[in-house]
Amino acid sequence: MIDIPVPALIAVGATLGLGNSAFMLFSRNAALKRRLFPVTLVVGAVLFLVIVHRMFGRVPPIMWVAIAVIMTFTAVTVRFCDACGMPGQRLPFGPPPKCMRCGAAIDGPPAR
Repeated sequence: MIDIPVPALIAVGATLGLGNSAFMLFSRNAALKRRLFPVTLVVGAVLFLVIVHRMFGRVPPIMWVAIAVIMTFTAVTVRFCDACGMPGQRLPFGPPPKCMRCGAAIDGPPAR
């Protein structure tokens, strides 16, 4: 196994997170965001679990469950505005959200 120090893993995670945040905020390509969003969720979760494992020697089973629940909820509720690409969150029992950037209704399909 490759012995990568935890600070290096955290630096990689922070760099990927900042790059992803910039892309999600500034890109107007909603279709590309829908395709990449699930990938970024999985990569972020795996990196987080690797960091936890390297720091504590194991990952508690409850953390696996919590990560799976959070990822599923996020993947189901996040939508992207078709007009400008801005991300928004549609809660299961709430009204369709309006885009913060352009005011259009965010009712597109979930990320795939």
